[in-house]
Amino acid sequence: MKITKTKLRQIIKEEIEQLARARSNISLSRGQAQNIRQTQNRAKKIIKFLFSPDPDNVEQGLAILDALEDQQLIDTISNHFVFRSDGRIAIRRFKIPDETLEMILNYFAEKSDRFKDMLAQIEKLVINYNNFITNVDFLRFCTNLTTLSLRWCRSLQNVDGLEGCTNLTTLYLRGCSSLQNVDGLEGCTNLTTLVLRECQSLPIKLQQLFKTDSSGTAYEKFMAALKASKRNSL
Repeated sequence: MKITKTKLRQIIKEEIEQLARARSNISLSRGQAQNIRQTQNRAKKIIKFLFSPDPDNVEQGLAILDALEDQQLIDTISNHFVFRSDGRIAIRRFKIPDETLEMILNYFAEKSDRFKDMLAQIEKLVINYNNFITNVDFLRFCTNLTTLSLRWCRSLQNVDGLEGCTNLTTLYLRGCSSLQNVDGLEGCTNLTTLVLRECQSLPIKLQQLFKTDSSGTAYEKFMAALKASKRNSL
């Protein structure tokens, strides 16, 4: 669902005008229910351009959210996120475009405690074949995550966001050809299955020492390979 810059400017203008009217005309005596309805309506309008695959559009939309200084609005939008049983992520019934997934998830993970609570409930997540995501920093709040698949995310450079995912048992990183650093896995002490095949940007020695382990000893074997590769690089 692509939104042109002209349409985006129109949406932003309407949003600001509505906010201005609300602040000047709505008295507290009208009650909290009306304020909540207005927040929900604004959230739905902003969600429309969060679907844009154009990062510039999404960046402007998130900047508007910051400018509005409305935490309730941010939390209301957070409520529309859906983490589906197959591990996919959507806003309402629409899949978030691959081009802007990282930007959107990192933003709400930083801004909304409600969104952080949602992340903390996730046990399985699938973000395969995304050629735009470069980091998974938002996953630092996924404290109950047990299974994660990032297969063929060719722009992924590091997994630092997994450092606190101590419940993670299964991780697929096959085909992440830009992945250069996996030190974030040192804290994933419960890993039993780990796949690092075809991650050509990792240190050569690490590639030689470790590719895949699903025997239940992935963490121990990975740490031994990581330490050995670092010794050989000195």
